[in-house]
Amino acid sequence: MRRQRTPVESVASIVLAFEVVVIGLGALAAWALGSVAMAPAFIAGASLVVLAAITVLTLRYPFGVWLGWAVQALVIVSGIWVHMMFAVGIVFIALWAYAVISAERAMRMRAEQESQFNDHVSGTEHHQ
Repeated sequence: MRRQRTPVESVASIVLAFEVVVIGLGALAAWALGSVAMAPAFIAGASLVVLAAITVLTLRYPFGVWLGWAVQALVIVSGIWVHMMFAVGIVFIALWAYAVISAERAMRMRAEQESQFNDHVSGTEHHQ
């Protein structure tokens, strides 16, 4: 049976999937605008895409979320070569923060509800 993904894994991987497309377009823009030569633009873009893909695979572990924060920081840093990536990076770091924080909050709420349910069920069994 396949392991069920956590809400953090689900929403964070969606953010990263959209970000991979933007990273690729950012690499193309860096080359097209003449900010960076073709080879370095594609190597940097491909490296960041691979890092984002690895991050998706590691989201089940706490360091995967931290790796995601690093990807967000690198996207902002890419604004050095393509200035619009500063704005794009800020948008994606905001999406990342909202997704991760909201998903973690949902996981805590669900765990609390399950705990209360289990306490209720075990409490009613003692009264019988």
